[in-house]
Amino acid sequence: MFGIFEGSLTSANVPTIASGTVFDIKGRMHTVQSNYTITSFTPSNGGIIYVYASRSEDVVSYEFSTEKPAFNSLFKGFYNAGGNGNKRALWKMLHLPRTNRFLYKTRVDEDFPRFVVTSIDSPDYDVLTQGKAAYQDISASKTFNLPPGLYIVRTVGAGGGSSGSYKGGYGGIASEILTLDKETPFTAYAGTGGGNGETGASGTLKFDAYVNVFNGINPSSFSSDIFSSYEFKTTSNVLSPVLVKPSSAVTAGDGGGGGGAGAFLYSPDGNYFLVSGGGGGAAGATRFTPGGAGGTGGAIGQGGKGGKAGSFSQSGASSLSLTGGSAGTAGGNGYEMLTRNTDVSGGSAAGGHPVSRFTSASVDCYNAPEWGAVGTPSGSATGYALFKGGIDPAYPVVSLPSSYSASSSEAGGSAAAVSYITGHTQEWLNTKNANGKGGSAKAVGSASFSGSFTLTTIGRSFQQLWYNNGLYSSSLEFTFTQPNTGENGQDGGNNRNSSRGGGSAPGTAGKVIIYKLY
Repeated sequence: MFGIFEGSLTSANVPTIASGTVFDIKGRMHTVQSNYTITSFTPSNGGIIYVYASRSEDVVSYEFSTEKPAFNSLFKGFYNAGGNGNKRALWKMLHLPRTNRFLYKTRVDEDFPRFVVTSIDSPDYDVLTQGKAAYQDISASKTFNLPPGLYIVRTVGAGGGSSGSYKGGYGGIASEILTLDKETPFTAYAGTGGGNGETGASGTLKFDAYVNVFNGINPSSFSSDIFSSYEFKTTSNVLSPVLVKPSSAVTAGDGGGGGGAGAFLYSPDGNYFLVSGGGGGAAGATRFTPGGAGGTGGAIGQGGKGGKAGSFSQSGASSLSLTGGSAGTAGGNGYEMLTRNTDVSGGSAAGGHPVSRFTSASVDCYNAPEWGAVGTPSGSATGYALFKGGIDPAYPVVSLPSSYSASSSEAGGSAAAVSYITGHTQEWLNTKNANGKGGSAKAVGSASFSGSFTLTTIGRSFQQLWYNNGLYSSSLEFTFTQPNTGENGQDGGNNRNSSRGGGSAPGTAGKVIIYKLY
């Protein structure tokens, strides 16, 4: 009789034929008398292998082979050499040589089981796919069907955007073996890496002081009623009595990098969902203004947009406009085939300088030590100007009346995620720890004024020429800390384990790759 095959393998890892198994080889029957472990010709490279039985006179031997058999309709079995050989194939399976694991042991005349999944690490993935062409290599969104077979699948999250020397996170990665026993619909998604944050503008910080005077008609008419007799006013004469330390050259913070897109492979038929998150965007360096925060990497779609860095402006005798670095764009195109029910927040923003650091009374009011009178710029004998001394803050000898504005930076954009409680019917869709968090912006440095301002007098006569010549001494300093600190984005994760990273480099696209081994 032809085509007889009744029996099984034991549960041992190394294929072992169970006692009592019966099969024929081209019509000659054989019964296995006791459990028999197969060891001959174990392949050194990974992939699909077959157990063959062959007969030499009355002795039956067994071996492994990577040769795919073909069905012989006359002998009603699968044989080597295109079906014309003398070795009958009994079982097929997947062999992982690095760990000597034998998976999915299946009769050669049957399909592999449906939706059996085994996670594998990168070394096993490399062995199983080496030299093979991808069956699907997906870098966008795609819906397709996979026929029955055994597949190696990998999802690779996109890398987050960088900002200056601070790097976006690597995308996550997940690899596994998947078996199907019938044609099955799938949806895959992968997207671009997060955009890089831009560098903030630079400029020169300078604090100019305006000269204040009491205008009077006749300097000989001094009286105790000076406040009502003379007009207190700010002139257009500008001094530069403030030393900026450590340097007047200042730079705004850099923009935050965008989060990279996630990558997933999904089929509702078998509650199958494999996802690798995008890397988080880096937070831009905080300098004179706060850097922008990084956007969070995506899971079921695009990552979050990076945050814009804070700005600073000064207007008055001297002007300065520091534009914060623009934010990196979000990776991906916003595709979300799965419905989000939660978000993972982007990196936190940071506040800018309080304006009081530049406009407080201790900054605005510096008084002369004594009364004095000086000639007008024309040197005429009338129209004298008087300078107020003492400690009255209402009448400063010089003031710094510039106006200022300082903004906070922006937070990084959030990204969609899925999270259901344990036992929920949709729990299998949880993205878990896949999203790579964006970096958080750092606080601006301290800033303060110190020192004093004093008129330089030539005598106490009415012929003092301080107004004309700008004679003064000043130890005024504006001291600040301009940090250069950002934060790298977090690597993306996956929904199979707690590992992070391993996917696409910062700023580069993700992908979904499928190899068909059988």
